[in-house]
Amino acid sequence: HKKLAPKAFTVGWDLVFTRDGGIQIMEGNLMSMVALHIGMRFGSMALLWPESPLVWLALSDWLQGRDGGFAYDSRLKKKKLEKVKRRLLASIERVGRERDQMKRKTLRMKAADVESGLGSEDLAAMQTKLMLKEGEVLGMSNELAAVKDAIIHCE
Repeated sequence: HKKLAPKAFTVGWDLVFTRDGGIQIMEGNLMSMVALHIGMRFGSMALLWPESPLVWLALSDWLQGRDGGFAYDSRLKKKKLEKVKRRLLASIERVGRERDQMKRKTLRMKAADVESGLGSEDLAAMQTKLMLKEGEVLGMSNELAAVKDAIIHCE
């Protein structure tokens, strides 16, 4: 990974086993399932598809009571969801502060760019980071709303 994609956060490496017992890389996918999930909940994909952070909640509902799935009653489900809700509230607060700091920094960088008349790669990078942070807040806020709704349905 460090050699082939040093700047990539995650890559889904497709590997094959060779006849001589070795391993060979077939391809690398920048849209691996890890990247897809993280992007859905915490990045720009939450801006494009606001319902995407809710996949885990729908899957847990589907698995409840199925053979090999979750075997908990509505009381235990509600308790688990309350724990998720508390974590989401804390995360939204923390990430919201980070986003607000990025907004202030971006505005300062924009003002400096206007004064100098030069474009800035640092500004473009900061704007991208800010967009991802806004997606993170949106994704978790959508998730929180769905968790609150699910808690109500447990009663």
